[in-house]
Amino acid sequence: MSCVICYNSWLSVSEDSTAEIPEPFFSSPVALSCGHIFHNSCILKWLSLKDCCPTCRQPQKEQLPLKLFLDNSIATSNTIKPPTTSTDSIALLLAEGYTEKLSEKESKLAQLRAENDQLKLENAVLLEKDALYNEKKLKLKKSIKELSMDKYRLNTLIKKLLVDNKVQAEGVIKLNNTIAELNEKVKQLSFYKQSLSEARKMIKSLSIKLAKASKQAFHYQIKSVTSQQNSSLSQIKSTSLHRVDTDTDLQRDPDNNRNLSLNSNSASASEPPNILYRGSLKPCIFKPADNSILSNNSNTINNLSRKVVLNPFAIDKISHNINSQSSFASDIKMEASITNRKHILYTLPTQNPQNPYKRQTKLQFTGK
Repeated sequence: MSCVICYNSWLSVSEDSTAEIPEPFFSSPVALSCGHIFHNSCILKWLSLKDCCPTCRQPQKEQLPLKLFLDNSIATSNTIKPPTTSTDSIALLLAEGYTEKLSEKESKLAQLRAENDQLKLENAVLLEKDALYNEKKLKLKKSIKELSMDKYRLNTLIKKLLVDNKVQAEGVIKLNNTIAELNEKVKQLSFYKQSLSEARKMIKSLSIKLAKASKQAFHYQIKSVTSQQNSSLSQIKSTSLHRVDTDTDLQRDPDNNRNLSLNSNSASASEPPNILYRGSLKPCIFKPADNSILSNNSNTINNLSRKVVLNPFAIDKISHNINSQSSFASDIKMEASITNRKHILYTLPTQNPQNPYKRQTKLQFTGK
């Protein structure tokens, strides 16, 4: 059996052949994983150039040759002598292996250089993109910072607007309440205006009725004055009144100390007119005043004319003098020798001009 690389037997050889074959070729044989056997030195050189078996070309990358231990007792006569070869063939074989390995490495190196150039170009492009990305990143950081500031401002503004909105809502509620109160006041004002207009109409109608009633009362007073004057004159003409105080009358009523007696048939008219008796009643004639009396008593007439409603007979004024010490119900001094009658001055009742009705054009409300 011989090695296919050096064509020498991998078994022990004779002494004659040892002189011609170098020392390395007699190294111990080794076997590969595929089962082929080679010299240890030969297969190591082969595997340094190619990673496969020289016989079957099976890959031998990670597997080491397995060393074989042979029995040296085998006779040398049975060994097969390899053919005689020179060292040039081995050198050529090794050179071919080195050349092939070198070409493969060079092609691989060229491929790696091309890949390196491509990677350099890609790296330059990536560096340029990275620079642009960093620039954009800085811009984005700056914009993010500005946006965060804007966000803070907006949040502050939103909080302020919420507070203002709350205040405005409270103000709107107050305004609504004020509007409701004003509406109520407007309703009250309209009611008061309506009541005022109705009151004005009522006052106007009542003033018209009052004017009519005043006219009627005025005419009635004139008529009553005339009728009373006529009746008084007729009574005085038909009947004469005398005051007589007798002892018998005083004895009848000693507590009053006075008595009133009327005797139409007595002859007391012959008594002097200046004799007056306490508790006596004088008849009075009510008639209009003469011009002479009016001239003397102008102040009295003026005072009476100033009153709105006058009593033409002045009964309330002279009634307190009846049965008094003077026995004369008179405000005018008269001589007793002239007459025993009293002239009461009176003027016809006149109405003072009423104030013109002033229309109220504006209502004044005093609010707190």
